[in-house]
Amino acid sequence: MSDRGFQITYTTLPGTDPGCGGTFNNPEGFITSPSWPDAYSESKQCVYIIRQSSSDHINLRFTNLELESDGGCSLTYIEIKDGATETAPLINKYCNSSIPTSITSSQNALWIKFKSDASATRSSFRALYQVACGGMLSGKGVIKTPLYPNAYFREKTCEWVITQPIGDAVLINFDSFNIQPGAACSSNYVEVRDGPSADSTLISKYCGPEVPPPAQSTQRALYVKFTTDSSEYNQGFSASFSTIIQGCGDQVDGQGGFYLCAVCRVFVTCTECECCVQGFSSVCMVCALCAGFSSVRMVCALCAGFSSVRMV
Repeated sequence: MSDRGFQITYTTLPGTDPGCGGTFNNPEGFITSPSWPDAYSESKQCVYIIRQSSSDHINLRFTNLELESDGGCSLTYIEIKDGATETAPLINKYCNSSIPTSITSSQNALWIKFKSDASATRSSFRALYQVACGGMLSGKGVIKTPLYPNAYFREKTCEWVITQPIGDAVLINFDSFNIQPGAACSSNYVEVRDGPSADSTLISKYCGPEVPPPAQSTQRALYVKFTTDSSEYNQGFSASFSTIIQGCGDQVDGQGGFYLCAVCRVFVTCTECECCVQGFSSVCMVCALCAGFSSVRMVCALCAGFSSVRMV
């Protein structure tokens, strides 16, 4: 006679021991080992759950890490999972003193376990968590500063690379903008580049309270960087991005001429060759009339029947 036995499914929850684990819901903060900054040498297991709003991701960066190595990484270690439970996918497991690269979750929670063995002579860590920003994007959508419309973090850098299909370009419209102003926008700014990296051609750099003009790439990728220092902070920005056809439309300063452009998806839908004056998005004028606005920056909108872009 034989029995079937049993199976138990278990999960580890944050403990109630002060300094050992817990649930963290603030947009930024630190998690530390018990007794930090002192080393911890007792046998202990602590679980930390970091959770943000459903639309956010989490960035985790270790500032200090000192774990005693063991061959099997089973006695003293830190384990990080991409989600709110122990059964979430494993991101990585650490059991030495090398500071790892920062981690960004794919969802709105991280599960972190710190295990210390009594045989360890040193065991400690400290990590900063923040609402994540930046990333690789495509199609259409919205990018914004962390915590928008609330004030953004100090000493933060976010980088977005927006990539569209071959033959298309990227159009970005700033819906709101308020970045701490400064000389030459050197410390707090938004930078837009024509291409996929920080080495691509600079389109412009923005700071202050004024909403920047729309920007578009000449290729399939656009790079956007937001950076802040430790000084004052403001509301930040929100910008929408979409796809346009490469080589279609442009931003020009009228100099007694008018624009002819290809059929494209830019700003307004016009039945004839028209221009949209920046700041008056609902106002369209026949291109010939744009010559009368020589001091106004204009954006050429949908112009039917022309296969190339040229000034006449």
